[in-house]
Amino acid sequence: MEKILESKGEQREGDVRAAIGEWTRKDARGATDWYNRNSGRMSPENKTVIATTFSDIALDSLEFDGAKQWVEQIGDPTKRAELLKKIDDKFEEIRLHQEKQKAGNG
Repeated sequence: MEKILESKGEQREGDVRAAIGEWTRKDARGATDWYNRNSGRMSPENKTVIATTFSDIALDSLEFDGAKQWVEQIGDPTKRAELLKKIDDKFEEIRLHQEKQKAGNG
């Protein structure tokens, strides 16, 4: 993981996201523990990419609270607000879908 984080190419962010995504699918606890042990030494950019990836993974699993907790790791207030809106929009989408299903079954 460190090699990917140190790379400078245009694909770096995509590589980081892919590596974290794969690691999380195989060993979510290990990936999270690694982040917690190493985040203090990471650049703000790397912390943002990794926390965003973890948040997206949580959101894909409809773990809204977990997604928000990851977003809180991001120092950039604009990026944080953007991601919190994404989470809120997804939550609202699910809520409306559930209401529509209830109305159709009632």
